[in-house]
Formats: sequence, structure tokens, C-alpha cells
Amino acid sequence: MNLFGRKGGHPNELSIPADAASDPQGYEMFRIWVANGKEHCSTRGGQFEDAGSWGIILADLAQHMADAFSNESGQPRDAVVQRIKAVFVNELN
Repeated sequence: MNLFGRKGGHPNELSIPADAASDPQGYEMFRIWVANGKEHCSTRGGQFEDAGSWGIILADLAQHMADAFSNESGQPRDAVVQRIKAVFVNELN
């Protein structure tokens, strides 16, 4: 059994952040998996009145990913952020 009393879970599943696990009002907003060579997403909508709020969340995610990638690769963080931004904008177009 895991922290929430559920059996199972996937062996490659990430752990719930401690602050989220300790907050009874906390909830998961989205999950992204790579399986069978493709991305698979689960999302929970309805939290925001303004769709722009998702832009803030995606920007925060990009910052976290830039930190991790910069630490792992040794590339300058600002260059990593710019690369993520350029590819993101290209993918939206």
C-alpha cells in the first residue's frame, strides 16, 4: 500500500511531493507519461476561470524543467529556457 492506502501503482511513477501529500485539500492537475513511443496525458480541468492560468502553470513547469536540464547537462539555464520557449512556440504554431 502507498501513502494513500491504494495498492499498486506503476513502478516508474513519480512520488507525490511532500507538501502535496500532507495537504488534504491538494489534488493532481495533470500527469504525462511516455509509453509505446508516445506521450499520454491525463488532465483535470475546471480549476480556473481564465485559460491564461494554464499559461502560468506551463511557464512554471518550463522553469522547473530548465533547472533540472541545466543541472544535468551543465548548459546555462537561460539558454535552456530560451530553447524550451522556442520549441514550445513552434509546436503551438
